[in-house]
Amino acid sequence: MLKQFLSILVFTLPGLALADTHIEFSDGTFMKITGGAVAMGDNMNEMQFKEGNSEFVAVDHREKTYMVIEKESLKKNMNAMQAQIEAQLADIPPEQREMVKQMMKQRMPQMVEPEKVTYSVRDTGQKGEAAGYKCEVKELLANGQPESRVCVASAGETGVPRSDIAVLQSAMNTMRELAESLPFSQSSNLGEMDFDELGGIPIIYTDLSTNESNEVASISTDSLPPISVPEGFRRQSMEELMRQ
Repeated sequence: MLKQFLSILVFTLPGLALADTHIEFSDGTFMKITGGAVAMGDNMNEMQFKEGNSEFVAVDHREKTYMVIEKESLKKNMNAMQAQIEAQLADIPPEQREMVKQMMKQRMPQMVEPEKVTYSVRDTGQKGEAAGYKCEVKELLANGQPESRVCVASAGETGVPRSDIAVLQSAMNTMRELAESLPFSQSSNLGEMDFDELGGIPIIYTDLSTNESNEVASISTDSLPPISVPEGFRRQSMEELMRQ
C-alpha cells in the first residue's frame, strides 16, 4: 500500500497561481490538494495528510472507518509483529529455520532486512505526452539499475500551484519518515524523489519490474471542498486492524 500511495504522490509540479489541485489518473485513482491538505486514493480507500502534521489518516469508505497512522504507534506495532515472528522461529528446529526464513523472504519481502540502496535519476533523451502535456522521459535508478521510468512535464505545461507542491513534498517526506521508522523499511525511489531535483511533473509512471504504467488523465485547478474524514466514520486503532 505504501508504494501505491507513494506512486500517486509523484504527480505534480510548481506553478505560480494560488488554487486548488485535482488530478485524475488512468488507473482510477485521484489526488486532491486544498487548504494545506492532500487526499489521495480512490473511491474505496483514501489517505489524507495535513501540512504541519507528522501523521496520515487512512479512510476506508466501504467500512466507514478511519485510522491515524503516526510514527510511534506504527513502530510499536511493527516491533510487536517482529517479536512474534522471531518467537515462532525460535520454536523451529535449527535445520528447518533457514528454510522458513527463505520462504518468508519470498512471501513477505517487507519483513526482511533490506540492502542499502542508492537512488538517482538519468535522462534518456526520449519524449512523450499524456493528457495533452508534453514530457521528457527519465529513468529512476536503484544502485545504478533502472527500477522505474517517469515522463516529466516542464513547469510551463501545468498550472499546479507552488503552494500545493510544498504540501505534497511535505507529505512525501512524512511518508518516508514513517517508512524509515519500521524495523524493516522497504524503500523505493518514489520515496526518495525530490520535485526540484526531478525538474518537473511526472505525468507518466512505469514500474519496470512489472511494465505496468499509470498516467495523468486530467488536471484541474477548480475550487475543492475541505479535506476531512466524513462525518459518522468510526476511528479504528492499528491494534484493532492487526487483530482482524
